[in-house]
Amino acid sequence: MVIANNRLIAFLGPVGVGKPTQIRLLAEYLRSSGFRVKVTFLKVSHLWAYPLYKLVLMGWPVFRSK
Repeated sequence: MVIANNRLIAFLGPVGVGKPTQIRLLAEYLRSSGFRVKVTFLKVSHLWAYPLYKLVLMGWPVFRSK
């Protein structure tokens, strides 16, 4: 199955800056505009948190094919 036109939006920042609020508002807006939205929260200690940070913010090639 080929999935096209998917997007990943990541919110990164320190505790207490309103990330969940902004995520909820954006998700509500996108849903009202006809988009399907999946919201997922990753804790800092989560296995994928650092590679996701590097991939999204730094453009670091985390997943390499050999």
